[in-house]
Amino acid sequence: MILSVVMGLSEGWERLPFYLIGGLIGFPIAGYAYGAWTWKRSERQYQAWQSRCQSTRTPATASAATARQTASQAGSLEVISPSVVNLLKNPSDENVSALLDDDGAVFLVDWREEDDAIIAYCESILRTGSLSAEVVDIDADPGFELYIEYAGKRTRVPLVVGPEDRHLTLYSLNQILAPDYEVRVCVDSQGSDTLAFLPLRATHWSELERTYGAKVTEHFRRIADKPNFFTEPW
Repeated sequence: MILSVVMGLSEGWERLPFYLIGGLIGFPIAGYAYGAWTWKRSERQYQAWQSRCQSTRTPATASAATARQTASQAGSLEVISPSVVNLLKNPSDENVSALLDDDGAVFLVDWREEDDAIIAYCESILRTGSLSAEVVDIDADPGFELYIEYAGKRTRVPLVVGPEDRHLTLYSLNQILAPDYEVRVCVDSQGSDTLAFLPLRATHWSELERTYGAKVTEHFRRIADKPNFFTEPW
């Protein structure tokens, strides 16, 4: 544009309007052409960079994911939350608090909890992709039934519509998760109306017991039919 003005002045004022018009038309066209070229060049650079990333990183990423999955299925302690392992190594008050505050490892159940929510809490940690609960309306008392579904299986929870139901739901949950997973109560949460529960793969529980022996039972008790953890002493 500036070049057009200079050329117009060098050839006389009467030619200036023609060079101005030429500059007004030519400058945007040239700018558009340069912008398109720059965009195409950037796109080619991005595609080349993406291709390099896929060729250099994808095998490693896939290998790491496969290794983690294999370790998880085999029961490796490396995939268990550090708060669990730390407690078993050193059952200090600090490590107990760290475990009970670790919502990525344990879930809490209040004695007034909605029973279908317990299943959702467990699934949020295990992430099985198939564990869920369904409340079904019925004509008879109490007007509803609770079902748990997992891996193509479905079971009804024998609710009695009372505080006992929290334990009954957890017991039924373990029955349908077996033999893949098991939920155990955190003994260190005893003494409150809210208890903590640790869900793990069955292979992980076996590995913990091989490594730490009786300490596992001292801190993580299995859920049996009796006693009811919410209504009976234990």
